[in-house]
Amino acid sequence: MNSEKFTQKALEAIEMSQKLAVQKNHSEISSLHLMFALLTQEAGLVPRIFDKIETSSKLIINKIIVTTTFY
Repeated sequence: MNSEKFTQKALEAIEMSQKLAVQKNHSEISSLHLMFALLTQEAGLVPRIFDKIETSSKLIINKIIVTTTFY
């Protein structure tokens, strides 16, 4: 993976998803780790998109938490 082709925010989300997987003793980084990272990223694009379409990203965050062992 060539990290030079990613934005700073994308790299931060990848790093956060990796940290989350390590913290939870998961053996791999899944799309849910990345989705959680993107949805909870401060000043990130994904939360702004949800705000723009007047949809709560918290609903999806809660669904991820309920269906996984993140917490």
